[in-house]
Amino acid sequence: MAFINSADLQALQPWAPVIAASIAAGVGAWVAHKFGRIQEGIARQQAETAAAAASTARKKLKLDLFDRRWAMYQVAVEAIKTTRKMHHFSTEVEIRFLDGIKGAKWIFNDEVADYLHTKLGRAMLQFQLAADEVADAPSRFEKSDLAELKNERFRDFVRHAEELDKVFAPFLQLEA
Repeated sequence: MAFINSADLQALQPWAPVIAASIAAGVGAWVAHKFGRIQEGIARQQAETAAAAASTARKKLKLDLFDRRWAMYQVAVEAIKTTRKMHHFSTEVEIRFLDGIKGAKWIFNDEVADYLHTKLGRAMLQFQLAADEVADAPSRFEKSDLAELKNERFRDFVRHAEELDKVFAPFLQLEA
């Protein structure tokens, strides 16, 4: 019960290499196409993964930057709050403030860095100098006049609490 007899096979024998090559080429093309589609799917998944990783990295950078900016804001707020509470500006507060605002020029614009180092720093220094002058004044009358200057400098310094929020506000916004 043979489907193909030997005479028919004899007729196909000269064509066997062509048929075999055609079948091999067809199978090779099919395999290449299949692998190409698989590679395309893998490449698409890799691109989606890379895009997601880039988005995550951007979000992490924003949060890290926010954390650093928040820490500097807190240092400035704490200096003002401590000075307001004690009605005195200590060297310890000054050192914490100056250490805390190092690098402000790298994570803020020039306006904020200048505000911290120049305006707020100068207000602290003027208040401290006025307090030192009161302490060093030889007479009660001089102490009285200088105490008024100290109080004025204190009020100037404490007014920075409101300005501080305005200066920092654009940099302490988290996007939804």
